[in-house]
Amino acid sequence: AAVQLYTPVDGPQGLSEGAVISGFDTGDLDGNAVDSSVLAQANLTVLQIWATTCTPCITEMPNWETLSQNYRDKGVQVLGLVADVYGDETKAEEARTIAAEAGVTYPNLLADAVLDEQVLYDVTGTPTTVFLDSEGTILRVIEGTRDLEDLSALVDELLAGLS
Repeated sequence: AAVQLYTPVDGPQGLSEGAVISGFDTGDLDGNAVDSSVLAQANLTVLQIWATTCTPCITEMPNWETLSQNYRDKGVQVLGLVADVYGDETKAEEARTIAAEAGVTYPNLLADAVLDEQVLYDVTGTPTTVFLDSEGTILRVIEGTRDLEDLSALVDELLAGLS
């Protein structure tokens, strides 16, 4: 069987570069409060949108963890956003287990109504990665998986453009 690196969803038009994500007030899988002010804590935020049913998303999590560690001191933060947990504690527990087994230390956000409307509504499949500046402006959107080398090169390019 062919390796499925991307699971399309019908309907949405996709996230647009230049759009701003703001005003969310939610929590992460560990129960910590997280709101949109988190974006101001880094020059570049890598928002990794995944689903508990998306094998490629889970397979690439260790890459995101490595990226998170490598770029933490360079003004970059990685945040996960779980796409399929909305208000479902069983799913949330499953997502916690997946993240723990992947060795992930970066926060994985649960969607609130704002993230649902501003982000998830327009996601055409998982994994989708959204690169945001400190004000929440979408700089780049990539769909599907990438290897660590490609991801690092993209982060370097975007960081260079922000300085």
